[in-house]
Amino acid sequence: MSTLTNLLSNPNFSDYAWQCPDVRMCLADEASVAPWFVTKSLDGYPQYELDLAAFKATYDGAAACMDLNNIYPYTIGQWAATTPGFDYTLQYYIYSNEDCDAQSDAYLVKTGYAQVNGSDPKPFSYNDLTDSGYIGFTLNFTATVEQTLVEIGSTFQEQLCGPIVGYVGLYEVGRPTSTVTETETETATETLTETATETETLTETETDTETETETDTVTVSESSSSASTDIPCTSVSVDVSVCDAFLSCCALVVVCAIALTTEAAASSTSSANLIYSAAAASWTRGSFGPMAAGAVALALAIFSAL
Repeated sequence: MSTLTNLLSNPNFSDYAWQCPDVRMCLADEASVAPWFVTKSLDGYPQYELDLAAFKATYDGAAACMDLNNIYPYTIGQWAATTPGFDYTLQYYIYSNEDCDAQSDAYLVKTGYAQVNGSDPKPFSYNDLTDSGYIGFTLNFTATVEQTLVEIGSTFQEQLCGPIVGYVGLYEVGRPTSTVTETETETATETLTETATETETLTETETDTETETETDTVTVSESSSSASTDIPCTSVSVDVSVCDAFLSCCALVVVCAIALTTEAAASSTSSANLIYSAAAASWTRGSFGPMAAGAVALALAIFSAL
């Protein structure tokens, strides 16, 4: 017997066996074996032979079992909830009513079948000469509907002493391998696609960042080059102190020229004109500072001396 959950109710026919008035066996009604019911019978009349533990050997110490020949062979069934596409295993344990064996050799081999949803029946047999105790049989199938009819029946054509069913179990054993593979493949494909998309997005972001960085670098470099080409006293953007320093240097050169040359008059006149012109240019640009004023005064003094 499987350790998985049995999807069938009253699997050993013992839940309502107490309703049997006889301590050995009874021709029970449907309520005594519910939710099992007769699906087929040779004479068209639903017969239920419920054998109690005091009369027949039961499966695994249960209170009852069912003989599938009660005057005529018959079939019992039960509905079970199933999931389409899932795999299931039907397990059933068969024994034999040997009470009639002495009457004829025809009673030695008991036969029957199992099926689900009217599929091809799977036969079973029990040989009283070679078999002993309950024997387990299985039927594997893949569900196609949400409600599956499980059936166990006798094909033994004698009136009495047929095969005995002691336990019936229906177990879900999982999805078909192909379904699992397809699902896992689709999941893996979606994951890889999402990862690739995220990688492309990150790459584009990094490229945009590098482009912006390069653009900023070029702009800064161009700005630096433009600033480095300015010439003192030729642009209105130059600080006044720069022009003053330039004019002061000019004045100093003139003074040195007057002291070191014998042609003081000619040199002084030329230098004074240079200083005066630079000072005037400084005045025109609006950068006429204190040092420039001193240079003008010096130039005037040189003119006066001449």
